[in-house]
Amino acid sequence: MKKRLASRLLSTGLAALLLALLLLPAPAFAEEEGDAENETRQAIAGEILRLSGETDLSAWQSYFEALCALSQSAGNYRSINAFVAALAGGEDAPGLDSVVPELLLPGLRSALRRMLGVILAAMLAGVSGVLLEDGGAKKTVLLALASTAVLPAAALFAELAGTASAVIRDIAAFSELSSPILGALLTVLGCTGSAAFLAPKLAFIAEGVVLLLSGAVLPMLLASGVLTVMNALGGMRFDRTVRLLQKTAKWLLAFAAAVYTAAAVTGGVRAGAADGVSIRAARFAVDRLIPSAGGLISGAADVVSAGSLLVKNAAGTAAILLLAALAIRPVISLAGGMLALRIAAAAAEPLSDDRIPKLLDELADTVSLLLGAAASAAAMFTVTVVMIICCGSAVFG
Repeated sequence: MKKRLASRLLSTGLAALLLALLLLPAPAFAEEEGDAENETRQAIAGEILRLSGETDLSAWQSYFEALCALSQSAGNYRSINAFVAALAGGEDAPGLDSVVPELLLPGLRSALRRMLGVILAAMLAGVSGVLLEDGGAKKTVLLALASTAVLPAAALFAELAGTASAVIRDIAAFSELSSPILGALLTVLGCTGSAAFLAPKLAFIAEGVVLLLSGAVLPMLLASGVLTVMNALGGMRFDRTVRLLQKTAKWLLAFAAAVYTAAAVTGGVRAGAADGVSIRAARFAVDRLIPSAGGLISGAADVVSAGSLLVKNAAGTAAILLLAALAIRPVISLAGGMLALRIAAAAAEPLSDDRIPKLLDELADTVSLLLGAAASAAAMFTVTVVMIICCGSAVFG
């Protein structure tokens, strides 16, 4: 009986000792794991600060100042390098949606004030056409009123066309400046294939796209506007020529955007996949060929790669925000001008003859295509930057 009791006590003691051995180290292991995680985070944060400080982003500084003028949260950072470092560290990107009404409403009111004279002249022309008797005096009055209505509308259209041309040139210049910056960050990350493929696409926007838009699309739209004004003043009719120019410009924009997007996406995905295979193969070789130090080297490389990835993604995000700050004013100005022309056409229609409302509608159609041309250039840049972000992320995903 005593032996059996002693055996049970021994078994219970051994079980308790084994349980203690299993449970006691757990807090120590958890503490060590937490310390290792904190050390890794600190190392990545240090790498972010180092790389964001060493990267030359001075070409973006003036664009960053324009962003600060629109966003109070962006103005909290002293430079574009500090802004990129903050984005890489997890800070939220500032939004620009709140400034859209602030920019749209004053521009729309200004354009509508300019259209008031057009509306009044169009209404007077319609009333005069009914009240005055046929003859030379009636023709003279109608011609004077028509000219009074047409000239301010033509001046507004010319101003909006200049705005569209200027913003396309600005987008091209920003794209050209961004190509070496984003390409270098991809190369630092090890994505040489993606850098070789995607960075030249930004340079192509600065050259090929501007050549297409400035050399073909914008002249077509300007000619369409001029012929629309000539139609309103009487004489020869150019209705079908105007429609031909507008439709040709529209199809050119759609074709260029579709082809560029397809080429950038398919080529970027292919280059990103090839980079992923190359980098994983290099990691495997380091781990296997250097047994004693391979893990340490691989871990250090992972920290550098993680910091480079975050800085590259932050720079891509910053580039899109800078583009938005660059384009938002002229794009909203184009949208406000187009809306003002539509409102003026609707307001003048009840009392005016058909020529003035038709003129305003056709000018609004042409301005909408000018807006589409500017938006296409911005969209091509954005697609390329998004592909740069995705290709680099896929390598370490």
